[in-house]
Amino acid sequence: MLCSCSACAYGGSTSVNHGAKQFGALARINKRERRWGYGWGHTSRRERIETAMSAALQSLMRDVPPMRPEAPLFGGLVAFIAIGGVGAATFVVLTTALIWLDTGFADWMVNTACYAGLIVPIYLLHRRYSFASDAPHRWALPRYMAVQGMALLLAALFSFVVHGVLAMPTLPASILVIALTSGVNFMVLRSWAFARAHWGVAVPA
Repeated sequence: MLCSCSACAYGGSTSVNHGAKQFGALARINKRERRWGYGWGHTSRRERIETAMSAALQSLMRDVPPMRPEAPLFGGLVAFIAIGGVGAATFVVLTTALIWLDTGFADWMVNTACYAGLIVPIYLLHRRYSFASDAPHRWALPRYMAVQGMALLLAALFSFVVHGVLAMPTLPASILVIALTSGVNFMVLRSWAFARAHWGVAVPA
C-alpha cells in the first residue's frame, strides 16, 4: 500500500513509523471483523448473505415451468373445429349405442348423461390443442361452462332469426347457425376463458 502523506515522502524512520501505524490500524480492523465472524481470508457476512440470496433466486428461476407457446389463431381455429366435430360424432355414436342397448332410462336422460360426460374431455382437448392454454382449471373450467351456456342461448337466437325472420331453407340455415355460434364461442373462449393475460403464473398442463 502506498501513502501520499508528507512524512512518507522524506523516507527514513518517519516513513517506517508511519507504515507501522498503518499496519497496526489494518490489524485492528481485522481483529474487529474477526470478532463478528469474518476477516482476512474469510467471506464477510454481507457477501455470504448476497451469495445465498443469489443462489436462492437462481433456484427459483429454474423451478418456474416454461410457458407453453400460445396457439396461433388459424391453427387454433382448425383444432377447435376438429375437436368439436369429434365430440359431436362421439356424442351421436355413444347415445345411439346406449339407447339401442335399452338401459331402461328415458332417451332424453341418456342424451343428457352422454352430453355431460363429454364436457370435461372436450374441455381438456380444447385447452391443450385449440388454445394451448396454461389457465388454471379452477378458473378456466367454470368460464368454459359459462361460455357453453351462452352458446346455447346464441344458437336459439340465431335459429329464431334465420328460420323465423329470414325464412331461410333448413340446410343453409342450420349451417349458418352452427358457423355463427361456433365463431362467437371460439373467440370468447380464446379471449376470456383461456386467455393467458388473465393469469399471472404458468401452470403445467
